[in-house]
Amino acid sequence: MTRPATTTTTTTTTTAAQTTTAAQTTTANSIGTASPKRSILVANAGSGKTWTLANRVLAWCFDERRAGRTPRPAAILAVTFTRKAAGEILARILTHAAQGAEDSASGAKARKEFSSVVGPGEATDYLAVLEALCRDLHRMQIGTIDGYFHRIATAMPDEAGLPPDWTVGEDRDIELLRAEAAARVLADPNAAELISLLEEGAPKASVLASITGLMGGSSVSVLDLYRACSIGGDAGLKRAWDWISRIPLGSDVAGDDADTHYQRACDRWKALEIPMTADKRAPKPRSSWAKAHRVILEALERRDFRKLAAQGILQRLDRSEPYDRYSPPQAWIDAFGLIRPHLRAGLLAQVRRRMEGALEVMPLADAALRELQVDRGTFTFGDVGLGVARAALREGSRVSNPSILRSALGADIADLAIDEA
Repeated sequence: MTRPATTTTTTTTTTAAQTTTAAQTTTANSIGTASPKRSILVANAGSGKTWTLANRVLAWCFDERRAGRTPRPAAILAVTFTRKAAGEILARILTHAAQGAEDSASGAKARKEFSSVVGPGEATDYLAVLEALCRDLHRMQIGTIDGYFHRIATAMPDEAGLPPDWTVGEDRDIELLRAEAAARVLADPNAAELISLLEEGAPKASVLASITGLMGGSSVSVLDLYRACSIGGDAGLKRAWDWISRIPLGSDVAGDDADTHYQRACDRWKALEIPMTADKRAPKPRSSWAKAHRVILEALERRDFRKLAAQGILQRLDRSEPYDRYSPPQAWIDAFGLIRPHLRAGLLAQVRRRMEGALEVMPLADAALRELQVDRGTFTFGDVGLGVARAALREGSRVSNPSILRSALGADIADLAIDEA
Protein backbone atom coordinates (compact mmCIF):
# COMPACT_ATOMS: atom_id res chain seq x y z
CA MET A 1 0.00 0.00 0.00
CA THR A 2 1.25 3.47 -0.78
CA ARG A 3 1.80 4.70 2.78
CA PRO A 4 1.58 3.48 6.34
CA ALA A 5 -2.03 3.28 7.42
CA THR A 6 -3.22 5.91 9.84
CA THR A 7 -4.98 3.92 12.53
CA THR A 8 -7.76 4.75 14.93
CA THR A 9 -8.64 1.93 17.29
CA THR A 10 -11.66 2.34 19.53
CA THR A 11 -12.93 0.10 22.26
CA THR A 12 -15.58 0.18 24.98
CA THR A 13 -15.12 -0.23 28.71
CA THR A 14 -17.43 0.18 31.69
CA THR A 15 -14.74 1.83 33.78
CA ALA A 16 -14.28 5.02 31.79
CA ALA A 17 -16.81 7.74 32.50
CA GLN A 18 -15.97 9.80 29.43
CA THR A 19 -14.19 9.48 26.11
CA THR A 20 -10.48 9.89 26.73
CA THR A 21 -7.38 9.57 24.63
CA ALA A 22 -5.34 6.72 26.06
CA ALA A 23 -2.46 7.01 23.66
CA GLN A 24 -1.81 9.36 20.78
CA THR A 25 1.06 10.17 18.44
CA THR A 26 0.65 12.54 15.55
CA THR A 27 2.99 13.13 12.64
CA ALA A 28 2.82 14.50 9.11
CA ASN A 29 0.40 12.61 6.93
CA SER A 30 1.95 12.92 3.48
CA ILE A 31 1.85 10.03 1.04
CA GLY A 32 5.01 7.98 0.89
CA THR A 33 6.80 9.55 3.86
CA ALA A 34 4.29 9.48 6.70
CA SER A 35 4.63 7.71 9.99
CA PRO A 36 1.37 6.26 11.37
CA LYS A 37 -0.95 8.47 13.37
CA ARG A 38 -2.40 6.16 16.00
CA SER A 39 -4.76 6.70 18.90
CA ILE A 40 -6.82 4.49 21.18
CA LEU A 41 -10.12 5.69 22.58
CA VAL A 42 -11.43 4.03 25.72
CA ALA A 43 -15.07 5.00 26.14
CA ASN A 44 -18.40 4.02 27.62
CA ALA A 45 -21.29 3.28 25.28
CA GLY A 46 -23.09 6.49 24.39
CA SER A 47 -20.15 8.74 25.20
CA GLY A 48 -19.45 9.83 21.62
CA LYS A 49 -17.23 7.09 20.19
CA THR A 50 -19.04 6.93 16.83
CA TRP A 51 -19.08 10.76 16.66
CA THR A 52 -15.30 10.79 17.14
CA LEU A 53 -14.66 7.98 14.68
CA ALA A 54 -16.76 9.69 11.98
CA ASN A 55 -14.87 12.94 12.48
CA ARG A 56 -11.53 11.09 12.31
CA VAL A 57 -12.53 9.87 8.86
CA LEU A 58 -13.38 13.44 7.85
CA ALA A 59 -10.07 14.61 9.34
CA TRP A 60 -8.16 12.21 7.09
CA CYS A 61 -10.01 13.63 4.07
CA PHE A 62 -9.19 17.15 5.25
CA ASP A 63 -5.51 16.19 5.61
CA GLU A 64 -5.45 15.32 1.91
CA ARG A 65 -7.15 18.58 0.94
CA ARG A 66 -4.80 20.68 3.08
CA ALA A 67 -1.86 18.98 1.38
CA GLY A 68 -3.23 20.04 -2.01
CA ARG A 69 -4.53 16.60 -2.96
CA THR A 70 -8.00 15.34 -3.73
CA PRO A 71 -9.50 13.45 -0.76
CA ARG A 72 -9.62 9.67 -1.24
CA PRO A 73 -12.39 8.29 1.00
CA ALA A 74 -12.18 4.94 -0.82
CA ALA A 75 -8.67 4.51 0.63
CA ILE A 76 -10.06 4.52 4.17
CA LEU A 77 -10.93 1.18 5.78
CA ALA A 78 -13.27 1.39 8.77
CA VAL A 79 -14.41 -1.89 10.28
CA THR A 80 -16.66 -2.84 13.16
CA PHE A 81 -18.54 -5.97 14.28
CA THR A 82 -22.10 -5.52 13.01
CA ARG A 83 -23.68 -4.24 9.82
CA LYS A 84 -25.86 -1.94 11.88
CA ALA A 85 -22.83 -0.30 13.49
CA ALA A 86 -21.11 0.05 10.10
CA GLY A 87 -24.23 1.69 8.68
CA GLU A 88 -24.33 4.10 11.62
CA ILE A 89 -20.68 5.06 11.07
CA LEU A 90 -21.22 5.74 7.36
CA ALA A 91 -24.41 7.71 8.03
CA ARG A 92 -22.62 9.80 10.66
CA ILE A 93 -19.71 10.58 8.30
CA LEU A 94 -22.06 11.79 5.55
CA THR A 95 -24.23 13.71 8.02
CA HIS A 96 -21.26 15.53 9.55
CA ALA A 97 -19.89 16.43 6.12
CA ALA A 98 -23.28 17.76 5.03
CA GLN A 99 -23.74 19.74 8.25
CA GLY A 100 -20.30 21.33 7.90
CA ALA A 101 -20.99 22.20 4.27
CA GLU A 102 -24.00 24.35 5.18
CA ASP A 103 -23.35 28.07 4.66
CA SER A 104 -25.49 29.08 7.62
CA ALA A 105 -25.39 29.67 11.35
CA SER A 106 -26.08 25.98 12.00
CA GLY A 107 -23.25 25.08 9.63
CA ALA A 108 -20.86 27.41 11.46
CA LYS A 109 -21.91 25.82 14.77
CA ALA A 110 -21.29 22.31 13.39
CA ARG A 111 -17.85 23.26 12.03
CA LYS A 112 -16.88 24.70 15.40
CA GLU A 113 -18.09 21.53 17.13
CA PHE A 114 -16.21 19.23 14.75
CA SER A 115 -12.99 21.28 14.79
CA SER A 116 -11.67 19.52 17.92
CA VAL A 117 -11.15 16.42 15.76
CA VAL A 118 -11.36 17.61 12.13
CA GLY A 119 -9.42 20.83 12.62
CA PRO A 120 -10.28 24.25 11.12
CA GLY A 121 -12.35 24.27 7.95
CA GLU A 122 -14.73 26.38 5.93
CA ALA A 123 -18.04 25.40 4.36
CA THR A 124 -16.27 25.06 1.00
CA ASP A 125 -13.83 22.55 2.52
CA TYR A 126 -16.65 20.44 3.91
CA LEU A 127 -18.46 20.65 0.57
CA ALA A 128 -15.37 19.40 -1.28
CA VAL A 129 -15.04 16.49 1.17
CA LEU A 130 -18.77 15.73 0.85
CA GLU A 131 -18.42 15.64 -2.94
CA ALA A 132 -15.48 13.24 -2.61
CA LEU A 133 -17.49 11.03 -0.24
CA CYS A 134 -20.44 10.90 -2.65
CA ARG A 135 -18.14 10.22 -5.60
CA ASP A 136 -16.47 7.29 -3.81
CA LEU A 137 -19.55 6.10 -1.94
CA HIS A 138 -19.82 2.86 -3.93
CA ARG A 139 -16.15 2.10 -3.24
CA MET A 140 -15.92 3.12 0.42
CA GLN A 141 -14.64 0.39 2.70
CA ILE A 142 -16.86 0.81 5.73
CA GLY A 143 -18.28 -2.48 6.95
CA THR A 144 -17.76 -5.43 9.26
CA ILE A 145 -14.48 -7.15 10.03
CA ASP A 146 -16.04 -10.39 8.79
CA GLY A 147 -16.98 -8.64 5.56
CA TYR A 148 -13.42 -7.48 4.95
CA PHE A 149 -12.03 -10.97 5.55
CA HIS A 150 -14.75 -12.30 3.24
CA ARG A 151 -13.48 -9.98 0.47
CA ILE A 152 -9.93 -11.26 0.88
CA ALA A 153 -11.03 -14.90 0.91
CA THR A 154 -13.20 -14.36 -2.16
CA ALA A 155 -10.27 -12.84 -4.02
CA MET A 156 -7.77 -15.49 -2.89
CA PRO A 157 -9.64 -18.58 -1.63
CA ASP A 158 -6.64 -20.88 -2.06
CA GLU A 159 -4.55 -18.68 0.25
CA ALA A 160 -7.26 -18.92 2.94
CA GLY A 161 -7.45 -22.70 2.57
CA LEU A 162 -10.92 -22.61 0.98
CA PRO A 163 -12.22 -24.58 -2.01
CA PRO A 164 -13.10 -22.58 -5.17
CA ASP A 165 -16.87 -22.93 -4.65
CA TRP A 166 -16.99 -22.07 -0.93
CA THR A 167 -19.81 -20.19 0.73
CA VAL A 168 -20.77 -18.94 4.19
CA GLY A 169 -23.47 -21.33 5.35
CA GLU A 170 -26.73 -20.60 7.09
CA ASP A 171 -26.91 -21.38 10.81
CA ARG A 172 -28.96 -24.52 10.19
CA ASP A 173 -26.45 -25.83 7.62
CA ILE A 174 -23.58 -25.28 10.05
CA GLU A 175 -25.48 -27.03 12.86
CA LEU A 176 -26.05 -30.07 10.65
CA LEU A 177 -22.39 -30.18 9.67
CA ARG A 178 -21.32 -30.01 13.31
CA ALA A 179 -23.73 -32.78 14.28
CA GLU A 180 -22.42 -34.98 11.46
CA ALA A 181 -18.83 -34.26 12.47
CA ALA A 182 -19.67 -35.09 16.11
CA ALA A 183 -21.16 -38.41 14.97
CA ARG A 184 -17.95 -39.18 13.07
CA VAL A 185 -15.88 -38.49 16.17
CA LEU A 186 -18.17 -40.71 18.23
CA ALA A 187 -17.82 -43.53 15.68
CA ASP A 188 -14.03 -43.40 15.68
CA PRO A 189 -12.82 -46.48 17.61
CA ASN A 190 -9.80 -44.56 18.83
CA ALA A 191 -12.06 -41.97 20.48
CA ALA A 192 -13.84 -44.32 22.90
CA GLU A 193 -11.55 -43.62 25.84
CA LEU A 194 -11.50 -39.87 25.15
CA ILE A 195 -15.26 -39.68 24.91
CA SER A 196 -15.65 -41.47 28.22
CA LEU A 197 -13.79 -38.58 29.81
CA LEU A 198 -16.34 -36.09 28.53
CA GLU A 199 -19.40 -37.51 30.21
CA GLU A 200 -18.04 -40.29 32.41
CA GLY A 201 -20.47 -43.01 31.47
CA ALA A 202 -23.38 -40.83 30.37
CA PRO A 203 -25.74 -42.18 27.67
CA LYS A 204 -24.43 -42.06 24.11
CA ALA A 205 -26.91 -39.37 23.06
CA SER A 206 -25.64 -37.16 25.87
CA VAL A 207 -22.05 -37.64 24.75
CA LEU A 208 -23.03 -36.75 21.19
CA ALA A 209 -24.67 -33.57 22.45
CA SER A 210 -21.57 -32.80 24.48
CA ILE A 211 -19.28 -33.14 21.46
CA THR A 212 -21.64 -31.06 19.32
CA GLY A 213 -21.61 -28.41 22.04
CA LEU A 214 -17.82 -28.32 21.98
CA MET A 215 -17.94 -27.73 18.23
CA GLY A 216 -20.25 -24.76 18.19
CA GLY A 217 -23.49 -23.03 19.03
CA SER A 218 -24.88 -19.55 19.21
CA SER A 219 -21.66 -18.17 20.69
CA VAL A 220 -17.92 -18.80 20.34
CA SER A 221 -17.31 -22.52 20.86
CA VAL A 222 -14.41 -24.46 22.35
CA LEU A 223 -13.51 -25.61 18.83
CA ASP A 224 -13.49 -21.99 17.62
CA LEU A 225 -11.02 -21.13 20.40
CA TYR A 226 -8.94 -24.21 19.64
CA ARG A 227 -8.77 -23.32 15.95
CA ALA A 228 -7.81 -19.74 16.77
CA CYS A 229 -5.00 -20.90 19.06
CA SER A 230 -3.76 -23.39 16.46
CA ILE A 231 -2.79 -20.50 14.18
CA GLY A 232 0.35 -20.27 16.31
CA GLY A 233 1.05 -23.99 15.88
CA ASP A 234 1.83 -26.33 18.78
CA ALA A 235 3.44 -23.48 20.72
CA GLY A 236 0.24 -21.45 20.46
CA LEU A 237 -1.89 -24.35 21.64
CA LYS A 238 0.45 -25.00 24.56
CA ARG A 239 0.36 -21.35 25.67
CA ALA A 240 -3.43 -21.28 25.53
CA TRP A 241 -4.30 -24.65 27.07
CA ASP A 242 -1.38 -25.74 29.25
CA TRP A 243 -3.06 -24.24 32.34
CA ILE A 244 -5.33 -27.31 32.46
CA SER A 245 -2.38 -29.39 33.67
CA ARG A 246 -2.03 -27.05 36.65
CA ILE A 247 -5.47 -27.88 38.08
CA PRO A 248 -4.58 -29.50 41.45
CA LEU A 249 -5.22 -33.19 41.96
CA GLY A 250 -5.07 -35.79 44.75
CA SER A 251 -2.64 -34.96 47.52
CA ASP A 252 -2.48 -31.34 46.35
CA VAL A 253 -5.98 -30.96 47.76
CA ALA A 254 -6.78 -33.91 50.03
CA GLY A 255 -3.31 -34.33 51.56
CA ASP A 256 -0.96 -37.29 51.67
CA ASP A 257 -2.34 -40.82 52.12
CA ALA A 258 -5.63 -39.58 50.69
CA ASP A 259 -7.19 -43.05 50.35
CA THR A 260 -6.78 -43.82 54.04
CA HIS A 261 -8.21 -40.46 55.03
CA TYR A 262 -11.09 -40.92 52.60
CA GLN A 263 -12.02 -44.27 54.10
CA ARG A 264 -11.88 -42.69 57.56
CA ALA A 265 -14.27 -39.96 56.38
CA CYS A 266 -16.67 -42.58 54.99
CA ASP A 267 -16.59 -44.57 58.23
CA ARG A 268 -17.22 -41.43 60.28
CA TRP A 269 -20.22 -40.54 58.13
CA LYS A 270 -21.58 -44.10 58.26
CA ALA A 271 -21.42 -44.09 62.08
CA LEU A 272 -23.46 -40.88 62.48
CA GLU A 273 -26.63 -41.07 64.53
CA ILE A 274 -29.78 -39.83 62.84
CA PRO A 275 -31.39 -36.94 64.78
CA MET A 276 -34.70 -37.88 66.39
CA THR A 277 -38.02 -36.07 66.23
CA ALA A 278 -39.22 -34.02 69.22
CA ASP A 279 -42.12 -36.39 69.98
CA LYS A 280 -41.56 -37.21 73.66
CA ARG A 281 -43.77 -40.31 73.68
CA ALA A 282 -42.50 -41.95 70.50
CA PRO A 283 -39.48 -40.17 69.02
CA LYS A 284 -38.27 -41.54 65.71
CA PRO A 285 -35.46 -40.75 63.27
CA ARG A 286 -36.07 -37.63 61.21
CA SER A 287 -36.93 -38.95 57.74
CA SER A 288 -35.29 -36.15 55.75
CA TRP A 289 -32.03 -36.57 57.68
CA ALA A 290 -32.14 -40.35 57.35
CA LYS A 291 -32.65 -40.10 53.59
CA ALA A 292 -29.86 -37.54 53.18
CA HIS A 293 -27.54 -39.69 55.27
CA ARG A 294 -28.23 -42.74 53.09
CA VAL A 295 -27.86 -40.88 49.77
CA ILE A 296 -24.59 -39.29 50.83
CA LEU A 297 -23.17 -42.59 52.08
CA GLU A 298 -24.00 -44.26 48.75
CA ALA A 299 -22.37 -41.39 46.83
CA LEU A 300 -19.29 -41.62 49.05
CA GLU A 301 -18.95 -45.36 48.48
CA ARG A 302 -19.26 -44.85 44.68
CA ARG A 303 -17.05 -41.73 44.77
CA ASP A 304 -19.83 -39.93 42.91
CA PHE A 305 -18.62 -36.44 43.74
CA ARG A 306 -20.98 -34.70 41.35
CA LYS A 307 -24.01 -36.18 43.11
CA LEU A 308 -22.39 -35.53 46.47
CA ALA A 309 -21.94 -31.84 45.69
CA ALA A 310 -25.62 -31.55 44.75
CA GLN A 311 -26.83 -32.53 48.24
CA GLY A 312 -28.27 -29.47 49.93
CA ILE A 313 -27.65 -30.78 53.43
CA LEU A 314 -23.87 -30.61 52.87
CA GLN A 315 -24.12 -26.94 51.97
CA ARG A 316 -26.04 -26.40 55.22
CA LEU A 317 -23.46 -28.31 57.24
CA ASP A 318 -20.71 -26.27 55.66
CA ARG A 319 -22.37 -23.10 56.99
CA SER A 320 -23.65 -24.70 60.25
CA GLU A 321 -27.21 -23.81 59.21
CA PRO A 322 -30.46 -25.71 59.99
CA TYR A 323 -31.59 -28.39 57.56
CA ASP A 324 -35.31 -29.09 57.36
CA ARG A 325 -35.80 -26.71 60.31
CA TYR A 326 -33.37 -28.66 62.54
CA SER A 327 -29.95 -27.39 63.60
CA PRO A 328 -27.19 -29.84 62.69
CA PRO A 329 -25.45 -31.78 65.49
CA GLN A 330 -21.76 -31.02 65.87
CA ALA A 331 -20.92 -34.62 64.96
CA TRP A 332 -22.45 -34.08 61.51
CA ILE A 333 -20.56 -30.84 61.01
CA ASP A 334 -17.31 -32.54 62.02
CA ALA A 335 -17.99 -35.51 59.72
CA PHE A 336 -18.49 -33.20 56.75
CA GLY A 337 -15.24 -31.45 57.69
CA LEU A 338 -13.47 -34.74 56.96
CA ILE A 339 -15.34 -35.15 53.66
CA ARG A 340 -14.84 -31.58 52.38
CA PRO A 341 -11.22 -31.81 51.07
CA HIS A 342 -11.98 -35.10 49.30
CA LEU A 343 -15.11 -33.64 47.73
CA ARG A 344 -13.11 -30.66 46.45
CA ALA A 345 -10.32 -32.92 45.17
CA GLY A 346 -12.82 -35.21 43.45
CA LEU A 347 -14.64 -32.36 41.72
CA LEU A 348 -11.40 -30.75 40.56
CA ALA A 349 -10.20 -34.11 39.24
CA GLN A 350 -13.43 -34.54 37.27
CA VAL A 351 -13.14 -31.04 35.83
CA ARG A 352 -9.54 -31.67 34.82
CA ARG A 353 -10.29 -35.06 33.28
CA ARG A 354 -13.23 -33.66 31.29
CA MET A 355 -11.18 -30.71 30.05
CA GLU A 356 -8.27 -32.95 29.11
CA GLY A 357 -10.74 -35.19 27.32
CA ALA A 358 -12.23 -32.21 25.48
CA LEU A 359 -8.76 -31.07 24.46
CA GLU A 360 -7.97 -34.54 23.16
CA VAL A 361 -11.23 -34.62 21.20
CA MET A 362 -10.54 -31.23 19.59
CA PRO A 363 -8.07 -32.45 16.92
CA LEU A 364 -10.51 -35.20 15.95
CA ALA A 365 -13.42 -32.77 15.84
CA ASP A 366 -11.39 -30.20 13.91
CA ALA A 367 -10.33 -32.75 11.30
CA ALA A 368 -13.83 -34.23 10.93
CA LEU A 369 -15.52 -30.84 10.60
CA ARG A 370 -12.84 -29.51 8.28
CA GLU A 371 -13.22 -32.50 5.95
CA LEU A 372 -16.98 -32.01 5.81
CA GLN A 373 -16.68 -28.26 5.26
CA VAL A 374 -14.27 -28.67 2.37
CA ASP A 375 -16.44 -31.40 0.87
CA ARG A 376 -19.64 -29.31 1.13
CA GLY A 377 -17.97 -25.94 0.62
CA THR A 378 -19.77 -24.53 3.67
CA PHE A 379 -17.99 -22.39 6.25
CA THR A 380 -18.68 -19.83 8.95
CA PHE A 381 -17.43 -16.25 8.97
CA GLY A 382 -15.12 -17.32 11.80
CA ASP A 383 -13.59 -20.04 9.61
CA VAL A 384 -13.00 -17.49 6.85
CA GLY A 385 -11.35 -15.05 9.26
CA LEU A 386 -9.05 -17.74 10.66
CA GLY A 387 -8.11 -18.82 7.15
CA VAL A 388 -7.15 -15.27 6.24
CA ALA A 389 -5.24 -14.88 9.52
CA ARG A 390 -3.24 -18.05 8.86
CA ALA A 391 -2.43 -16.81 5.36
CA ALA A 392 -1.31 -13.43 6.70
CA LEU A 393 1.15 -15.17 9.06
CA ARG A 394 2.44 -17.60 6.45
CA GLU A 395 5.77 -16.66 4.90
CA GLY A 396 5.45 -15.96 1.20
CA SER A 397 1.65 -15.73 1.28
CA ARG A 398 0.04 -13.32 -1.18
CA VAL A 399 -2.25 -12.11 1.62
CA SER A 400 0.77 -10.75 3.51
CA ASN A 401 2.04 -8.89 0.43
CA PRO A 402 0.49 -5.38 0.40
CA SER A 403 0.84 -4.78 -3.34
CA ILE A 404 -0.66 -8.16 -4.26
CA LEU A 405 -3.47 -7.73 -1.73
CA ARG A 406 -4.23 -4.23 -3.03
CA SER A 407 -4.37 -5.53 -6.59
CA ALA A 408 -6.56 -8.50 -5.63
CA LEU A 409 -9.05 -6.31 -3.77
CA GLY A 410 -8.91 -3.47 -6.26
CA ALA A 411 -8.55 -1.01 -3.40
CA ASP A 412 -5.85 0.85 -1.52
CA ILE A 413 -5.81 1.46 2.23
CA ALA A 414 -4.20 4.67 3.46
CA ASP A 415 -6.07 4.98 6.76
CA LEU A 416 -7.57 2.39 9.08
CA ALA A 417 -10.20 2.65 11.82
CA ILE A 418 -11.08 -0.40 13.92
CA ASP A 419 -14.20 -0.05 16.04
CA GLU A 420 -14.67 -2.23 19.15
CA ALA A 421 -11.08 -3.48 18.90
